[in-house]
Amino acid sequence: MILITYWNHRQSKPKAMKNFQRILIALDHSVFDEKMIRYFNTFSHLIAPEKVHFIYVDHDLEIPPGMEIIYNDEAGNPLSKDELLRTALERKVETGYTQRHGAEVTIDILEGDPLKEILHWVKVKEADLLIVGNKKMSEGSGVMAKKIARHADCAVLFVPETSQENIRKMLVPVDFSDHSKLAMQGAIDLAAELENVEVTAFNTYDVPMTGNPSINLSYERVKEDIKAFKREALEKFILHFDTRGVTLSSDLAVNEKGNPAKQIYAQAVKGSYDLIVIGAKGHSTLERVFLGSVTEKLLGLDKEIPVLVLRK
Repeated sequence: MILITYWNHRQSKPKAMKNFQRILIALDHSVFDEKMIRYFNTFSHLIAPEKVHFIYVDHDLEIPPGMEIIYNDEAGNPLSKDELLRTALERKVETGYTQRHGAEVTIDILEGDPLKEILHWVKVKEADLLIVGNKKMSEGSGVMAKKIARHADCAVLFVPETSQENIRKMLVPVDFSDHSKLAMQGAIDLAAELENVEVTAFNTYDVPMTGNPSINLSYERVKEDIKAFKREALEKFILHFDTRGVTLSSDLAVNEKGNPAKQIYAQAVKGSYDLIVIGAKGHSTLERVFLGSVTEKLLGLDKEIPVLVLRK
């Protein structure tokens, strides 16, 4: 494993992440809502959004027979289920989202399939960033996270229940593609607004077996040669970016697990990273088919560290 640290002394004027002007936050009417709202609140002033939309999708807003008394207000007056849900969410938002800075805030209670409605409202609200939970013990949450990452027409931030609200270290998986450049730039822009945040570009690589007795190269020799090549590539990759005063580092690891997503997650846990920033491919149907495997598998594995998926 190689660690190379860079420091750029140039200081540029901080700027908010203006690409995220319309935020959609999907809540689930559980105690996790407060966690989601507080997490967003810690960096919302950096984004300075114009509009923030909170939504909750219920499978059925009809009050079950015999349960009407539960849906009365304090005076005993009957209320609809959506009215009670809205009141509860309004209290959570009022308490947890304090860094508004003039943002327009709306709360919508919706009925239907949560996945379909969330993706539909991303389009309705023309959201630039969708924030959703990624519960550790939620049945099917991994499948839903993958589908949201694949189909949402915007960046998506997945927030686990155990995530830390302070961001000190970001990990950016790099394969030297355009979407990994997008992720690196996004991480730098966010880190530039925070204090004492380190961004690490991480590449995991395979070491092929020669399989040919006539080639007198050992596995260790091949591994060292590839490591040297990847190290140089990472150095050149980082030099393309204006660091905006952010401390950047690069790290390498052999894909010993045979699964890049597992290697990325293991690296994030080992290094105590607070956020993983990864670039997804574009919006076309073909690109979505190949979103792939690494991003989707990472979301299925990771239920401890927030993941920000950026898309052009």
